[in-house]
Amino acid sequence: MRRFFLTLTCSLVALAPLRAVTPQEAEFFEKKVRPVLAEQCYKCHGPEKQKAALRVDSRAAILKGTEDGPVIVEGKPEQSAFIKSIRHEGDSKMPEKADKLGDETIANLTEWVRRGMPWPENGGLEKPSAQQAAAATHWSWQPLRAAVVVPGVASPIDASIRAQLGAKGM
Repeated sequence: MRRFFLTLTCSLVALAPLRAVTPQEAEFFEKKVRPVLAEQCYKCHGPEKQKAALRVDSRAAILKGTEDGPVIVEGKPEQSAFIKSIRHEGDSKMPEKADKLGDETIANLTEWVRRGMPWPENGGLEKPSAQQAAAATHWSWQPLRAAVVVPGVASPIDASIRAQLGAKGM
């Protein structure tokens, strides 16, 4: 039984990032968040350089955090070291060698964390990956549908089997 719950938990955690990002969330991210991360953060926390082992160029990387642990608590900006750092609260002040970000920019990043850090894959422009498409169309994620009742058939399962056999000429 313990193995079942462990497997279920791991599956749910693995699928959590596959939550669909709404068009409004994608627009907010692409206009208000990604440009700030790219202009202000990537040079020290991007694919080529990672101060304190922190990358902010993907959702998974930013959730991983630094050598000391996570820097963002999804939905809770007041508990997120990332937000405290851009507000210049505490020891870590980001950007480190530049002026503090503007109030509107800080408010946008705070709102993004409050919303759960929606991050459209592929910049929100391309088709989803094969894994995302498979997860979205998998039977277990589809809404329940009412069973078709066929007169003279004992159950909807029998009706389904009979229809499939009939379609194959059996």
